[in-house]
Parts: sequence; structure tokens; C-alpha cells
Amino acid sequence: EDSTWCYENFINHRAMKAADNVRQQLVRIMARYSLKLCSTDFNSRDYYVNIRKAMLAGYFMQVAHLERTGHYLTVKDNQ
Repeated sequence: EDSTWCYENFINHRAMKAADNVRQQLVRIMARYSLKLCSTDFNSRDYYVNIRKAMLAGYFMQVAHLERTGHYLTVKDNQ
């Protein structure tokens, strides 16, 4: 069962169900507007790069860069 697998792999089952729900919504929206659904092949060297890009795009407001002083500043507001 899905919840057992999540528990054994330290994954929040409710969060996974919510993520799957969002994925299904996006698939329906893409179909409604006749947008091409494309995925990177699991064996492609870009597979994990694309996952990282997608995750970082969702967390853009929390991205920071390291200054020469050794302090981090957020990209959003340089604080």
C-alpha cells in the first residue's frame, strides 16, 4: 500500500497525495489547452538536473547567494 511505502521511506503520505493531486490538475490544464506533455527520460543525464531546476523554481523566493563577506543575501530583497 502507498502509505506503508511512504512510511518505510520516510515520506509524508499526505504530502505525496497532495503533490499527485497537483500533478493531475496540471495534466488536465495542459490537455484543456492542447499543450504538449513532455518528460525527461529516466536514463537521461538531464533527468536529475531538470528535477533540481523545477524544485528551485518553486523556491525562488528563498534563494540566497554568498557575499565576499561570508554572509548570505536573499535574491528577493538582499537581506
